[in-house]
Amino acid sequence: MAGAGLLVAAEFATLYDVRVVTAVPEGGAFSTGGHHGYAQAVLAVAIAVMAFGAVVGGSRPAAVAVLVLALGSLAITLLVDLPDVHETGLIGRTYADAAAEPRAGLYLEIAGGCAALLGGALILAARPARRRPSRSRGTAAAR
Repeated sequence: MAGAGLLVAAEFATLYDVRVVTAVPEGGAFSTGGHHGYAQAVLAVAIAVMAFGAVVGGSRPAAVAVLVLALGSLAITLLVDLPDVHETGLIGRTYADAAAEPRAGLYLEIAGGCAALLGGALILAARPARRRPSRSRGTAAAR
């Protein structure tokens, strides 16, 4: 659940900004949520629901879903957001001293994805697979 909370917080934080010397010009700050269509918020809600089902309901498939959703979140962060945090774009073409730097949104996304991944793994480790009683062909009830 902490991972889901961090992912939601990341959506409203700044992913990166482009600075010229010490100032951020108009249009130089980029939000995390807007960068990927608020996909992390959707994943965060799904992680929270699946974590609830895994912990309260004892559902192993829900715990596996938490792991898969956490991996999806990290994939978005590392494959979509991370490559762009050093892009200066049009501001870099206009100002020679422009530099892009990652901000809190990127780090919150990484922390949220890792926390959700760790949480899913801990849920799976804490709930061992149920063993079904074996049915042998030679039982007394079958005769």
